[in-house]
Amino acid sequence: MLVRELALAADLEIEERNFQKEALTEAELRELIAVAGGVAAVISPRNKAVKEAGWSDAPPDLDTFVAAAAADNKMIRRPVLVLDDKVVVGNKADAIRQAFG
Repeated sequence: MLVRELALAADLEIEERNFQKEALTEAELRELIAVAGGVAAVISPRNKAVKEAGWSDAPPDLDTFVAAAAADNKMIRRPVLVLDDKVVVGNKADAIRQAFG
C-alpha cells in the first residue's frame, strides 16, 4: 500500500484501521466528510451500491450518504490518511507525499 511505503520512507508510524472490522460511526463520517471537503471527496465511485444509486456522478446529500456509509463503510474511498487537520482520501501519491511533508 502506498501510504505504508511512504510512511516508512518518511520514518513515520501510522495507525491503521480496517473499516470492515471497526466501522466508522456516523459522527466520524460527518467529521471526515467535513475535513475532506464534502461527500464527493470521500465516496468510492467503484463501489457497487454507489454505482447502482448513481452517486458516482451525482453524490447524495450529507445525511443520505452518512446513513448509507455507516451501514456499509465500503462506500468510502480508501485509504483515508488523517494527519492533524489534513485528510487525503484515495491513493493520490502527490497528495500523500505532501501530507507527510
